[in-house]
Amino acid sequence: MEGLVKVTNKVPLKGYEKAAVLLGELGPETSKPVLEALRLSRKESKKIRKNIKKLGRYNPNNFKQVSRELSVLTDTINYGKAKGIFNSARAAENSFVTKTETSLKQMANSNPDTIANVLKMWLEK
Repeated sequence: MEGLVKVTNKVPLKGYEKAAVLLGELGPETSKPVLEALRLSRKESKKIRKNIKKLGRYNPNNFKQVSRELSVLTDTINYGKAKGIFNSARAAENSFVTKTETSLKQMANSNPDTIANVLKMWLEK
């Protein structure tokens, strides 16, 4: 996994691009409370929507899309570990993308402010 993470870290993403990928992973239903907790301006919301459209349809066979997804999920999980949201046992379990997505959705559903804080950090860069 380390080699894979090194490759994905080479994909430079701006804050709004990362936010678009993460919100896309969460899906519209789970993203709604996160966006409400984020309290974006109209301009910021428009920028995120524009980046979501720019992503296009996800293709799991497209290396660039998969790298981008893994990079964002890794950043989010690292934030969760740093804040004590994921303990070491869960962190090891979350090494696979599908489990990571499930954990992030559970975190977003139970505490949308947590995911909103990740997005705020990205958008401020």
